[in-house]
Amino acid sequence: MIYLRAIGIKPFKPVNEEQLISYLSSKKVSIENVYQIDSVSFVQLINTKKKDTLIYNKLHLWIQNHVQPLQTICFDNETQKPIYAYFNCIAESKGLTQFTWNKNKELESFPPKEYTSENCIDSLFTMTELTNTMVDFKGNLLRLQNNGKRYSVFLYYSLFVQKQANNIIKETITHLNKYAPNEYNLYFVNFDNCLYQLTKSN
Repeated sequence: MIYLRAIGIKPFKPVNEEQLISYLSSKKVSIENVYQIDSVSFVQLINTKKKDTLIYNKLHLWIQNHVQPLQTICFDNETQKPIYAYFNCIAESKGLTQFTWNKNKELESFPPKEYTSENCIDSLFTMTELTNTMVDFKGNLLRLQNNGKRYSVFLYYSLFVQKQANNIIKETITHLNKYAPNEYNLYFVNFDNCLYQLTKSN
């Protein structure tokens, strides 16, 4: 328990739009739209994919990736396919209490080759399937920006691991600005309420 508190893990609890606006503002990121994962549509999507065990040879691993509280997934808008992804389960430690995805300079290239293997990127969900689980606090689906940029990047974050959410936000933005400046749209998607509902129902 002491270690969990040290790395910033808090109990699951619901969050509201004002909390997320306050948090994202503190990170100096765009808050034009505040999105979250809709638990009903997300669970329906997961359950649909669980039936396809003969199609996906790494189904369990890929599903586990997509229920992580911290994720960065980058899609190429031309192909509609993911080109890299990383999750909190593959983070390494930096010091005693910080997570990093760049300990061995993984984020010093684009795309980061260590995060392009089939253990990281998958064909399980299309970009449309994922965005159909992302809603604002009025229930409206996420609307992709149509501004000609090549990449759509989805950064999933959770306040129950806020200390590590700070790290993935900082490292993701630093990496994109260094290697793909002005080529991406970045969407921040909160996972707290969905994870709260999932743990509550188990």
